[in-house]
Amino acid sequence: MPFDLVNLSKADSSLLKLLTLHLPDMLWIKDLDGVYIYANQAICDGLLMADDIDEPIGKTDIFFALREREKYKDRLDWHTFGELCFDSDKQVIEANKPMKFEEFGNVKGKMLYLEVHKAPFYDKDGNIIGVVGSGRDITELKMTQLRLSEQAQIIEQIQDCIITTDMQGTIISWNISAQNLFGYESDEIVGKNIDTLYTKENSSSLKQAVVDFIENEEYNGKVVLKDKSDQTIITDITLSLLKDEIDKNIRIIYYIKDITDKEKLNEAVIKQDRIIANQAHHVSMGEMIGNIAHQWRQPLSVISSSATGLLVQKEFGTLTDDMFNETCHNINDNAQYLSKTIDDFRNFIKGDRKQARFDLSSDIDSFLHLVQGEIKSSQIILETNIEDDITIFGYPNELIQCFINIFNNSKDEFKNIKSKRYFFITTYSEGKNAVIILKDNAGGIPADILPKIFDPYFTTKEESNGTGLGLNMTHDLIINGMGGDIEASNTTYDHNGEKYKGAQFKIMLPFS
Repeated sequence: MPFDLVNLSKADSSLLKLLTLHLPDMLWIKDLDGVYIYANQAICDGLLMADDIDEPIGKTDIFFALREREKYKDRLDWHTFGELCFDSDKQVIEANKPMKFEEFGNVKGKMLYLEVHKAPFYDKDGNIIGVVGSGRDITELKMTQLRLSEQAQIIEQIQDCIITTDMQGTIISWNISAQNLFGYESDEIVGKNIDTLYTKENSSSLKQAVVDFIENEEYNGKVVLKDKSDQTIITDITLSLLKDEIDKNIRIIYYIKDITDKEKLNEAVIKQDRIIANQAHHVSMGEMIGNIAHQWRQPLSVISSSATGLLVQKEFGTLTDDMFNETCHNINDNAQYLSKTIDDFRNFIKGDRKQARFDLSSDIDSFLHLVQGEIKSSQIILETNIEDDITIFGYPNELIQCFINIFNNSKDEFKNIKSKRYFFITTYSEGKNAVIILKDNAGGIPADILPKIFDPYFTTKEESNGTGLGLNMTHDLIINGMGGDIEASNTTYDHNGEKYKGAQFKIMLPFS
């Protein structure tokens, strides 16, 4: 570009202004010291904050930068553009060739990015006398690039797999987590179909699921996939659609979480819970057999004594018809009692878990019949105040087990009580709930234990005597099974002129 700007004719200068004055890109000419020889309107408005195109002449970028900073002394970020510009001028002069740069800094407190092209220009003798430059505002493009770069870095750092495909399932992108989980490097898998990860068993169903997803735009499910070595992986997959500016579907995004270990742990926990529940059931059966023994002892004794008495009286000739009839009736009554006990225990042990509407007082009667032997052998005084005609919906058989679990805890604590042993049962209606109060006078629950009594596997009994599941199962049935609530507390009360302290369980069950 050999010319001497000083000797440009007035016509040539006017032509330069005409050609460049209103260009949207910034255009300027500087001498070897960075002093402006020419600046168009775009650079005056967008970078220098000059009054007109004549003001920059004879001045440098630093002049305008310092002037802007002086105006806004409290804003250190108001104008930082310009520090790189003179250095790039020097690079062009030293290289003696056109060069491209990306220059940036704050202008009016906002970041400005320019794509800058600079070239040396020469006098008529071929000597470099300055630099001519043009700058295009690429701030919006640069910010988009930075956002995309930031999003790409975030995606790479996310622990879950993120895979994008086109609408036919061809893999377009594959983050580090996907690489780690499935074993494929990005260049191995990109370009292949997503069905590379499907197992033979679920390939057709997954393909159909994707088709349905594109139509309904909703999918989340547990899916078994396979890695590079054909090992199966249990995953949780969520799909979403990426659309273009006219709302056309252009990409499918797969969000994949590895839940293999979680599923295996859940299976192990379920298996362990099943074992523990079976153990608890066996313990419960042992308690039931003990209850049967208690309840059968007296009727069997009566039957045995009556039968022996008949034989003795017949042998000595003292058996009368009245005595014979009375004894036979007595034997039959006790046999019927044994039969009724068998029915009660069989119904309880059968344990059909069916929700039904049932009478609460009848359910409590069945519970009391089951523990009647324990009540007698443990010398427990039963006090009841049962409201009639309370009907609730739930699991009558399992509610009986809840009562038994609470009663057994009281029975165990009564072993330390030398005085009278009371067990109270009270029921009443309160709003939309049936309320059941079960309490004893065994001294209450220690304060450090009270908050934990419903925790699974927590027990104060010796290891061989308790599973720690009784009250936890009670809590679970009341809360989750029947939509009710249960509270445990210590209570102090008067009864028959005496003051007692004991544990109290308050059960609230909705009527429907």
